[in-house]
Amino acid sequence: MCSSDLLMTKAAAQHGEKPALKTESPCPELEDGKAPPALPEDEWTTWTYEEMLGDIRSAAKGMIALGFQQYDTVNIWGFNSPEWVFSWAGAAMIGCLGTGIYATFVMTVVAEEDGTRAVWPSCPALGWTTASATTRSCG
Repeated sequence: MCSSDLLMTKAAAQHGEKPALKTESPCPELEDGKAPPALPEDEWTTWTYEEMLGDIRSAAKGMIALGFQQYDTVNIWGFNSPEWVFSWAGAAMIGCLGTGIYATFVMTVVAEEDGTRAVWPSCPALGWTTASATTRSCG
Protein backbone atom coordinates (compact mmCIF):
# COMPACT_ATOMS: atom_id res chain seq x y z
CA MET A 1 0.00 0.00 0.00
CA CYS A 2 1.48 3.39 -0.97
CA SER A 3 1.28 6.64 0.97
CA SER A 4 -1.66 8.08 -0.98
CA ASP A 5 -3.67 4.90 -0.41
CA LEU A 6 -2.87 4.97 3.29
CA LEU A 7 -3.87 8.62 3.57
CA MET A 8 -7.14 8.14 1.68
CA THR A 9 -7.99 5.00 3.65
CA LYS A 10 -7.33 6.85 6.93
CA ALA A 11 -9.42 9.84 5.78
CA ALA A 12 -12.30 7.53 4.78
CA ALA A 13 -12.14 5.78 8.16
CA GLN A 14 -12.19 9.07 10.05
CA HIS A 15 -14.57 11.09 7.88
CA GLY A 16 -16.44 8.41 5.87
CA GLU A 17 -19.80 10.05 5.20
CA LYS A 18 -18.55 13.64 5.17
CA PRO A 19 -18.16 15.41 1.81
CA ALA A 20 -14.68 15.03 0.34
CA LEU A 21 -15.24 16.50 -3.12
CA LYS A 22 -17.95 18.62 -4.73
CA THR A 23 -18.34 19.75 -8.31
CA GLU A 24 -20.91 21.48 -10.45
CA SER A 25 -21.83 18.61 -12.69
CA PRO A 26 -22.97 19.11 -15.29
CA CYS A 27 -21.39 22.53 -15.47
CA PRO A 28 -23.98 25.24 -16.25
CA GLU A 29 -24.00 26.64 -19.79
CA LEU A 30 -22.62 30.10 -20.50
CA GLU A 31 -25.18 32.90 -20.49
CA ASP A 32 -24.46 35.53 -23.18
CA GLY A 33 -20.86 34.32 -23.26
CA LYS A 34 -20.40 34.75 -19.52
CA ALA A 35 -20.25 32.29 -16.67
CA PRO A 36 -23.59 32.04 -14.87
CA PRO A 37 -23.88 32.18 -11.09
CA ALA A 38 -22.89 28.99 -9.30
CA LEU A 39 -25.58 26.38 -8.80
CA PRO A 40 -26.98 26.08 -5.28
CA GLU A 41 -24.73 23.81 -3.22
CA ASP A 42 -27.42 21.13 -2.90
CA GLU A 43 -27.37 20.71 -6.70
CA TRP A 44 -23.64 19.97 -6.87
CA THR A 45 -22.38 16.40 -7.31
CA THR A 46 -20.78 15.28 -4.06
CA TRP A 47 -18.49 12.39 -3.14
CA THR A 48 -18.02 11.36 0.47
CA TYR A 49 -14.62 10.15 1.59
CA GLU A 50 -15.87 6.56 1.38
CA GLU A 51 -17.29 7.06 -2.12
CA MET A 52 -14.13 8.73 -3.32
CA LEU A 53 -11.97 5.90 -1.96
CA GLY A 54 -14.29 3.40 -3.65
CA ASP A 55 -13.96 5.14 -7.03
CA ILE A 56 -10.17 5.34 -6.69
CA ARG A 57 -9.99 1.64 -5.89
CA SER A 58 -12.29 0.84 -8.84
CA ALA A 59 -9.96 2.75 -11.15
CA ALA A 60 -6.96 0.89 -9.71
CA LYS A 61 -8.65 -2.49 -10.18
CA GLY A 62 -9.51 -1.58 -13.78
CA MET A 63 -5.88 -0.73 -14.50
CA ILE A 64 -4.72 -4.02 -12.99
CA ALA A 65 -7.28 -5.88 -15.15
CA LEU A 66 -5.80 -4.15 -18.22
CA GLY A 67 -2.34 -5.37 -17.31
CA PHE A 68 -0.79 -2.29 -15.76
CA GLN A 69 1.99 -3.20 -13.34
CA GLN A 70 4.04 -1.38 -10.74
CA TYR A 71 6.30 1.29 -12.30
CA ASP A 72 4.25 1.49 -15.52
CA THR A 73 3.21 4.90 -16.81
CA VAL A 74 -0.52 5.56 -17.10
CA ASN A 75 -1.38 8.41 -19.46
CA ILE A 76 -4.68 9.95 -18.36
CA TRP A 77 -6.31 11.71 -21.28
CA GLY A 78 -9.04 14.22 -20.60
CA PHE A 79 -10.15 17.45 -19.06
CA ASN A 80 -9.88 18.26 -15.36
CA SER A 81 -12.62 16.32 -13.63
CA PRO A 82 -13.21 14.22 -10.52
CA GLU A 83 -12.83 11.10 -12.69
CA TRP A 84 -9.41 12.32 -13.84
CA VAL A 85 -8.36 12.65 -10.18
CA PHE A 86 -9.71 9.16 -9.39
CA SER A 87 -7.73 7.74 -12.32
CA TRP A 88 -4.52 9.45 -11.20
CA ALA A 89 -4.98 8.30 -7.60
CA GLY A 90 -5.82 4.77 -8.82
CA ALA A 91 -2.56 4.69 -10.78
CA ALA A 92 -0.62 5.79 -7.68
CA MET A 93 -2.43 3.18 -5.60
CA ILE A 94 -0.98 0.36 -7.73
CA GLY A 95 2.49 1.89 -7.92
CA CYS A 96 2.19 3.43 -11.38
CA LEU A 97 3.09 6.91 -12.52
CA GLY A 98 -0.06 8.77 -13.56
CA THR A 99 0.52 11.52 -16.11
CA GLY A 100 -1.93 13.95 -17.62
CA ILE A 101 -2.46 14.44 -21.31
CA TYR A 102 -4.61 17.38 -22.31
CA ALA A 103 -7.75 16.37 -24.18
CA THR A 104 -6.84 18.29 -27.33
CA PHE A 105 -3.73 16.14 -27.94
CA VAL A 106 -3.97 13.35 -30.48
CA MET A 107 -3.70 10.08 -28.54
CA THR A 108 -2.21 8.04 -31.37
CA VAL A 109 0.76 10.41 -31.53
CA VAL A 110 1.33 10.24 -27.77
CA ALA A 111 1.07 6.45 -27.76
CA GLU A 112 3.54 6.12 -30.64
CA GLU A 113 6.04 8.44 -28.99
CA ASP A 114 6.22 6.80 -25.59
CA GLY A 115 4.67 3.35 -26.06
CA THR A 116 2.42 3.66 -23.02
CA ARG A 117 -1.27 2.97 -22.69
CA ALA A 118 -3.90 5.52 -21.75
CA VAL A 119 -6.92 5.79 -19.49
CA TRP A 120 -10.00 7.74 -20.49
CA PRO A 121 -11.92 9.00 -17.46
CA SER A 122 -15.69 9.20 -17.72
CA CYS A 123 -16.84 12.56 -19.13
CA PRO A 124 -20.57 12.87 -19.86
CA ALA A 125 -20.02 16.21 -21.62
CA LEU A 126 -17.99 14.36 -24.25
CA GLY A 127 -20.34 11.39 -24.43
CA TRP A 128 -18.17 9.15 -22.23
CA THR A 129 -20.83 7.93 -19.87
CA THR A 130 -19.45 4.73 -18.39
CA ALA A 131 -19.10 4.49 -14.63
CA SER A 132 -15.83 5.50 -12.99
CA ALA A 133 -12.79 5.18 -15.26
CA THR A 134 -13.13 3.75 -18.73
CA THR A 135 -9.90 2.31 -20.03
CA ARG A 136 -8.71 1.49 -23.48
CA SER A 137 -5.36 0.29 -24.74
CA CYS A 138 -3.55 2.26 -27.40
CA GLY A 139 -0.19 1.78 -29.03
